[in-house]
Amino acid sequence: MQINKIPRIQAFVSGFGMLFIAALDFSINVSLPVFRESMNIDIVLVLWIIIVYHAARSGTGFIAGIYSDYFGIKRLAILGIAFYTISVALIGLQNNLFEVTLLRIPQGIGAAILFTLGPALISKTFGAKQKGTALGFTLTAVAIGQMTGVLLGGWISDEFGWKYIFYMRIPFGVLVFVFTLIGLRTLDRTHLLPQKPPSFESSIFLFSGIFSAVLFIGCLITNGLISVTTISSLIISVCMFFLFLRRDQHKTNKLVTFSLSQKNLEILSGGLSNLLVTTGTFIMWFLFPFYVNDIVRESGLMIGFLLGLLSFSSLLGYITGGLLSDQIGDKFTTVVGSIVSAAGLLLLLTTLNNGDLSLIQLATIIHGLGFGVHQGSVYALNLRDTEENSTGLFSATLSVSQTVGTVFSIALFGSLFIWISDTYDNTLLAYKLSFIAASIITLLGGIIVISRGFNTTK
Repeated sequence: MQINKIPRIQAFVSGFGMLFIAALDFSINVSLPVFRESMNIDIVLVLWIIIVYHAARSGTGFIAGIYSDYFGIKRLAILGIAFYTISVALIGLQNNLFEVTLLRIPQGIGAAILFTLGPALISKTFGAKQKGTALGFTLTAVAIGQMTGVLLGGWISDEFGWKYIFYMRIPFGVLVFVFTLIGLRTLDRTHLLPQKPPSFESSIFLFSGIFSAVLFIGCLITNGLISVTTISSLIISVCMFFLFLRRDQHKTNKLVTFSLSQKNLEILSGGLSNLLVTTGTFIMWFLFPFYVNDIVRESGLMIGFLLGLLSFSSLLGYITGGLLSDQIGDKFTTVVGSIVSAAGLLLLLTTLNNGDLSLIQLATIIHGLGFGVHQGSVYALNLRDTEENSTGLFSATLSVSQTVGTVFSIALFGSLFIWISDTYDNTLLAYKLSFIAASIITLLGGIIVISRGFNTTK
């Protein structure tokens, strides 16, 4: 599809804005202590603010991608921006954990739409030869949103309270809503699937199944395996998936259709790569701050600086990964990104005994660059040669794998760290083995892409 320069710029700005406002939610990570103190609740309960959000994101991603292939990106994007912006406004008005957590569901639904359709919009707008570069530059919005959320959000929550980390997003949401409503007029309803869209009932079953599955992982973290909530969420998830499969298999307009074609296997490997790399690398947002505080004995200000440094180096990596994927190949660049990212995690191990801050900063930069390179190239891998009426679905594989990987990371490394610390009474060993495990998983995220060779996608 040939699109002139002006609509391309409009699509880039809109896609960039979607990812930026969604990534602002990283302000939650640095504001958890403020939540705990202001609501006078345990940190385990505060974690549900994150878990429920990611459960909603996971449940919505595939549905948003699939329906955008039927109805067009603009309609779903407008809905997602509205969901997100209205939700953060309402969250700021609440005063207790239950209401905040409940409203994180529509916010997560909105965020899933934005994370899915932002890259899909770029993929539809730019040609195959430029797709890696375009996606790489667009994904820098995630890093900029992270930096804004971590640095500005941390300061705002300390000075004005946690409510204002939600209020600060409202003007950004309104701006992106207005621009998308006006700017995407010439791009909407092109190359859509002609048949009747899947039933809404199937979508509800799929959402409920994935949502409950992520809640099950969350319950494992907070309540353990033998608890009513853990077992109930598992049973509900299995029942919902059963109802979805039973309902969908008898429909001519199925919600999910998948064949073992060469291209679909490449898409699957890209999604699994993203899942593994996200699982391995999210340790830097979850466990790394505690390491800096407990072992290196640095302040919260230094933790914020290091997370900002991580986001900035990821930004450079997004651009580098996109450019390199267009020049030397998507798969090769994806593998290089995972290797560099794993190397940054391993470099952190050399600081365990001496707490060398300069070496920690170097490891953070290397890890962030590698992660960004992987992201820029794996998006190009999944979306470069995608048929335009399947762009939403294939973009959703990356969006969902990322948010599920986030929850996996918290569950895996949280449990591993606590088990080692309690069993061996050695916090240093717990950090060491956690970082080793994270580097191995990150490396596997690259290996899975080349399991079918380098010969398919440039």
